[in-house]
Amino acid sequence: MNKQFKISLNLLFHGASRTSKKIIADLSNWRQVYDDLNKDKPFKPSQSYRIGERIYYNKLVLALADLKITDEEAKELDDIKKFFSLADTDIQEIKADLNRQAVTKLAAEKFSDKVFTEEEKKEVFALANFLQLNEATVNSITQKLAMATFQTVLSAATQDKKLSPKEEGQLQQLLKNLGFGDDVEKIGLSKSTLNDLIFFKLLWQAENGYLLPYPSPPISLQKSEECYMAYGATLLESKTVTAGYKHISHGFSIPVTKGIRYRAGTGYSMPVQETVTTKYPGNLFLTDRRIVFDGGNASFTISFSKLISFHPYTDGIGFTVSGWVYVLKFSSRPNKQLTVNREVDLFCSALASCIRYYSNEDDPIYQQAVKDVKENEPLIKFINDPN
Repeated sequence: MNKQFKISLNLLFHGASRTSKKIIADLSNWRQVYDDLNKDKPFKPSQSYRIGERIYYNKLVLALADLKITDEEAKELDDIKKFFSLADTDIQEIKADLNRQAVTKLAAEKFSDKVFTEEEKKEVFALANFLQLNEATVNSITQKLAMATFQTVLSAATQDKKLSPKEEGQLQQLLKNLGFGDDVEKIGLSKSTLNDLIFFKLLWQAENGYLLPYPSPPISLQKSEECYMAYGATLLESKTVTAGYKHISHGFSIPVTKGIRYRAGTGYSMPVQETVTTKYPGNLFLTDRRIVFDGGNASFTISFSKLISFHPYTDGIGFTVSGWVYVLKFSSRPNKQLTVNREVDLFCSALASCIRYYSNEDDPIYQQAVKDVKENEPLIKFINDPN
């Protein structure tokens, strides 16, 4: 039961409901109206107390209309408390009926421009302090509003499932504007959201050719060659083999005597074939010059100059070279940040960029990517990024 309803019940019970309505109707002149009514028919102490509660409650609601409590309003509320000798516990209960909604509304107003300054924070806490709303609750309110504001901007920025340097710079500035410094983890994003951000950034980098070197790859690199990606994968090699033979007859048999039949015509044996897939587990690498699969005896290398085409699948990729197709399935690693289909997307995007750069070292897409990265502060930071 909220305080306003309790006050109304108490006024009704003590026979002061009509009187309080007359006073509330002229709230700006409550003292004069109260004195006039009290002269005609003096109030009982309990009636006077309940009327005082009603006046204080409605005066506080009126004062909170602009979400500010001026010194004058605070003094008048204090005068009402003293005039009717209202107990601190009842004042606290009245404020508790209004404080959370008022503080939330004021904080939301301050967050509307996506900036929460120290001055605005002081305003919110000043109102909360007057309304006796504890600091932990206020922090919870502002935290939720900050997160909601950030999530709204973040969702708009990543609708295309990519996170560009410019978008990162804007989100990084938003973090600071909301009072979270430059640490994205302070905003309290879920693990899945953070993983999405990592993937969106990696996908933008892959598509634009801004690829970071893979540290210490376990393959031999050529002079000045750089490795960018390494994924666990299995080479699938399918062959058609003969599993047996099936006899098919086109002849017929004729009974001669009891238990003896004469078979006429011919028949033949037909081979039964089936497809057998052999699996060769290993690791797939992408460099700035070639594709390398390290799978023991099934290892292979495809230079970009020999690659005819590549075909992404939901869980793997196929490479076509002259006279042969290599099909690889990416390893399932549920505990990793990236799902298999996302690894495929990254590999294919990076491969396309590498081929583009291999054909033209002055690739304008890559040049613009480098410029964008240098001009914007990152939101997601990778250890091996020199910028």
